Amino acid sequence: LNCEFAEPIDNQPQNVEAAQRHMEFQLGWFADPLWFGDWPQSMRDRAGDRLPQFTQAEKDLIVGAHDFFGLNHYTSEYITNDAVGNCTPSWACDNGGIITYTKNGQLIGPAAESSWLHVTPWGFRKMLNWVWNRYQTAIYVFENGVDAPGENNLPIKAAL
Repeated sequence: LNCEFAEPIDNQPQNVEAAQRHMEFQLGWFADPLWFGDWPQSMRDRAGDRLPQFTQAEKDLIVGAHDFFGLNHYTSEYITNDAVGNCTPSWACDNGGIITYTKNGQLIGPAAESSWLHVTPWGFRKMLNWVWNRYQTAIYVFENGVDAPGENNLPIKAAL
């Protein structure tokens, strides 16, 4: 599963909650049914009856249908709470978080070639801790890394 780590922009309770909710909407959406048999509570609370319900037979079939947690992780992002208001019901609206890569005028980490990608090793550690604390299973990292600025303009031999 692919996930960016969601760091609250500050320690305000609504932003801490928004970051946790963002993680649940990114990663819990896919993993929670396999570990716990249902969507994360935050998704059920905010999306309501727009989420399909699992039958008991489906829960019995999927809970525990895993041997490990496979993770792709590239970057982290700051999250600020955005109250659900007059927006079209969607993943982004229900999530209720605003993503940013700057805090007090500083990037979350050094920029990579891709505009969305920043080097955040501290976020990788927090991501691993978040997964472990929630799912308590072996974690295998399948993808991690960054594209280097200017790398796309280099001859292939120099890039390698």
